Amino acid sequence: MNLEQKKRLPTQKYMNKSNYMLLHFRKHGLSRGDRVGYYISNRKEALFAMLAAISIGATWGGPLPTYGCRAFLAQLRDLVLHLNLKAGDVAYAHAPVGWAVWDYMITNLAIGVKLFLFDGGLDCCKEGYTVWDNISANNISFAFLSPYYLDYFEKENIIPRPGTNLDCLKIIALTGSPIRPQNYKFLLNNVKKDLFILSLYGILNLSGNSVCGKRGEIIVTKPNPAFPICLWKDDDNSKLNEEYFSKYKGVWCQNDEG
Repeated sequence: MNLEQKKRLPTQKYMNKSNYMLLHFRKHGLSRGDRVGYYISNRKEALFAMLAAISIGATWGGPLPTYGCRAFLAQLRDLVLHLNLKAGDVAYAHAPVGWAVWDYMITNLAIGVKLFLFDGGLDCCKEGYTVWDNISANNISFAFLSPYYLDYFEKENIIPRPGTNLDCLKIIALTGSPIRPQNYKFLLNNVKKDLFILSLYGILNLSGNSVCGKRGEIIVTKPNPAFPICLWKDDDNSKLNEEYFSKYKGVWCQNDEG
């Protein structure tokens, strides 16, 4: 993507697009309680479709609608109080549609934060145009990146070019895989010295103490309160209990390595 290809959508325009999809959904019989599945890349149409589906009361294919309003408020608290994001800021996440990070970023719209959607790979740098150019050109304040990409950037020496203005960039959140000390050093030494780097990937032991320098399983002892209340077509919660509570009694096990 080059600078000529980027598109900015004001709030009223994206709401009009969402309403257009809503009318089509209703025309084809979509109603409250229905489920909407999707196969789509990280683009504006995914945002429009998600907003249209949940406004009807349908369940969107991503995890956010199953959490309820308390989880939505918890995410707003994170964005406003913990990250200090404000109306006019621009947020970006390199995440596939349906991953929890993608849904998390949508909450930004409620506080007037703009979303930058990028349909493409960060490791594809045509004519020297990199993710740092995207951040600079679009005044991105808050970015989600994976340590996997930081390792690649370091290996290929993909750093901001001299003169790249990153005054807009306040926070980079890292998630998706274990974070190494060199990831922090790479960002602070090559991207921005006063950057706030947020780790959203870590584990605790069953006593609630941090686990450092070891690999383990991700568990949840207390929801935040973003906790799924059920699985689809699992009326007696047997599938939910088998998948997430059978390994450690009474403790949610994500079955994911930390």
